[in-house]
Formats: sequence, structure tokens, C-alpha cells
Amino acid sequence: SPAEILNCTFANHGIAGLSISSNVDANVQDCMITETVGAGMNIYGSGLRGFGNTIYSESCALFIDALGFADFQNNHFLAGGDGLLARVVRDWDDPAVINLPNNNWGTDDQAQIAALIHDRVDDPNLNYEINFEPFLGGPVQGEHQTWSSVKAMFETWALHTRAVRVT
Repeated sequence: SPAEILNCTFANHGIAGLSISSNVDANVQDCMITETVGAGMNIYGSGLRGFGNTIYSESCALFIDALGFADFQNNHFLAGGDGLLARVVRDWDDPAVINLPNNNWGTDDQAQIAALIHDRVDDPNLNYEINFEPFLGGPVQGEHQTWSSVKAMFETWALHTRAVRVT
């Protein structure tokens, strides 16, 4: 049976807010993953199922090395600064499409979402491609966070990074 990660908050982690690996399938629901320096969520060799999550990272919201299966919908992905919404790195499996439809990627602009996802479209040496369409352009249905709280989370992060950034 899959690992159940429900109604949790993961904040202020360095490498990853939540890392799922070692062929463990996971069901992640209604979680808030915020203020991570590394990946918001790191997936390696696992199956991923979940909905209602908010995942925010300043480098990459969703980092996929290997994925068994994905049923991950009605989530909200945010990337700060020059961060990516999603990145795949696997280059030795058979080509596959990772279907992540019906998620909110922080904008309703298809080209902007595509530009913030690094996959086979960007690097032909990678074997995974993320299909993010159709995507949601507004608040995620059933999400417990309001737009005001998500905005406040981003503003807090922006103030924090300005305070510690050396120029």
C-alpha cells in the first residue's frame, strides 16, 4: 500500500521539502510545502498520487528523477526568483510522457508554463516529457489555502531572500 502523507506542512528545508524515493508509492494530499531552497518535492523511482497540495520552491517546485506513475492533479505549483516549476533529469529510460494535467502552475499562460518546465522539449537527451495540459488558471478546487495566504507566503519569502542576498 502507498505511503499516506496527508494535511502536512513542510517548511524551511534545504535540499527538499518532501523527498519520495526507493520505489515507494506515495499519496500526498492537502499538504503545504514551502520555503525550500532546493526542490519543493523530489521524486525518485516512485509512484505519485495526490491532490490539493501547494508546492513552492525558490529553485524547483517538482524535481523528477524517475517516476513510476503519476496521478497528481488539482495542485498549485509556485517557483520563486529564477526557479523552475518542474524539472526532469532522467536520461536512460525509455521515452515517456509524465501526465500532470489539471494543476495550477501559477499562471494561465501556456507559453510561460512551458518555459518554466525543463524536460525533453528543452533537452533531447532527457527521456521524460511533462504534459501539463489542460491546466488550471485559477485557485485549485478544494484547496484550503486562499490566494491571500499564498500571496503572503510569497511576499514573506521575497522579503527574506532580499534580507540575506549579497549583491
